[in-house]
Amino acid sequence: MIFNSINPATEKRIAEYPLDTDQQVERKLQTAANAFNEWRYTAFDQRASLMLSVGNLSQSRRESLAALLTAEMGKPIIQAEGGIDKCADACRFFANQSEGMLNADQFQVGATHSLRMSGPVFRRSRRNLWPSRRGDPRHQ
Repeated sequence: MIFNSINPATEKRIAEYPLDTDQQVERKLQTAANAFNEWRYTAFDQRASLMLSVGNLSQSRRESLAALLTAEMGKPIIQAEGGIDKCADACRFFANQSEGMLNADQFQVGATHSLRMSGPVFRRSRRNLWPSRRGDPRHQ
């Protein structure tokens, strides 16, 4: 099967990507779990350096990444650029704060919420999926 990336403004295909088989997904999940087990022993200064590099790389590619967000998600270019800035800021924040956050079993987030660290985290944002669901009657 193929996943088609569709520009929501023009409804033209931007790119197509083959979907992974169940075995490929399982292999990738196992690779991620193994990487987590290695990463957890990586020194914080090395982690911070890598996170800062990701933030700087995102910022240096701001224009092309924003154009991609605009084409694939229909975001206005100003919002797409803001999204790239937010990503770079998050990388810098976690580069500078994660050691204290990860050394604590639980830490406070705002006045009413706390988080407990339990292992690798996988997150996707549903709003980023809507272009792929356009025209699919199962998601109307």
